[in-house]
Amino acid sequence: MTPLTEPQIVARVTARLLVRLPDLSPERVEEVVAAVVGHYRDSRVRDFLPVLVEREALRTLLHTSDHDAA
Repeated sequence: MTPLTEPQIVARVTARLLVRLPDLSPERVEEVVAAVVGHYRDSRVRDFLPVLVEREALRTLLHTSDHDAA
């Protein structure tokens, strides 16, 4: 199986997170996901990258949305 490209990871993770966090703007979610993907750009092992990116982006989005609501 061919590994996903960075744009594919961003698109898929963004779509999944928008289902979980429908109140957030698609632009904000994509921005956070792209930043997390960039953090892992030089990683040698990429098999679990979508899962890692989704978890980290979700954590970031939940944390920042909590602060925005306060």
